[in-house]
Amino acid sequence: MVGNWFKNFRDGDFSLANEPRGRPKTKILMLEDLSLQGFVMKGSKILDYPHVSLALRCLGELHAYSFVIRAANPEMFEKFQRMQEPLVDENFYNNNAFRSKELAKVVIKALADEDEHYVKRVQQFADNVKDNMCSAVDGTLAEPYAVVNHGDAWTNNILFKYDKETRSKYYDQLIHEYYETLSKYLRKCGYDPDILFPYEALSQQFIKFGKFAAGMALYVLHLFSIEDADIGIMNDNTVLFERLQTDSFYRSMVKGTFKDLVDRNYL
Repeated sequence: MVGNWFKNFRDGDFSLANEPRGRPKTKILMLEDLSLQGFVMKGSKILDYPHVSLALRCLGELHAYSFVIRAANPEMFEKFQRMQEPLVDENFYNNNAFRSKELAKVVIKALADEDEHYVKRVQQFADNVKDNMCSAVDGTLAEPYAVVNHGDAWTNNILFKYDKETRSKYYDQLIHEYYETLSKYLRKCGYDPDILFPYEALSQQFIKFGKFAAGMALYVLHLFSIEDADIGIMNDNTVLFERLQTDSFYRSMVKGTFKDLVDRNYL
């Protein structure tokens, strides 16, 4: 009966009948319906500054409590450390190696009129995407700053409850808001953020694990600015190349995302 609640899962890839395949004793978590409290999904898949700011502050709070658990109850935190990333593993990229290369071609096409070093850096990433992504989700490489992550923080998994708010539109400001929220909740629990997770460590983490953002962008950027009914076109490179020519928003999003990743030395 529970399976009937998920009729919109496409092609069986994410249906309850098909998941968790090959993962015995895996549990399913049913979440509260927050729409009853007035939370809604944002109409557009693209978040503006106020929405991103709210989302990052919530992530900052989540990560703050993760650091608190690590410090106050290391035995409990060790259980979290045993969790495995369910999607990004060698099998996924072995099975999708061809698709990864095809999607990288779309990004490189979008960057064709940019400086050559952008194309070179994206190509280097794409040539070794499996190792890059598997390393990016290896929590041991983030120690002593590994935390429990959201795991799938994209627009379809974020709900908002609206009130009035205005912010400037700067990337660095967003990161500072995330860190200030994390620090606030650490102090609230009696811990010093400069000891548990200094801002310099956060900056290093972005550079160290920025390739994960590139890998996810390689797959999901093409989902934005299209209707859900047209989601199948993501598997057709011919259509994606055509979108680069005819859809200026799509072209600028792909180009801008990967240029930013290179400019910030995440790639």
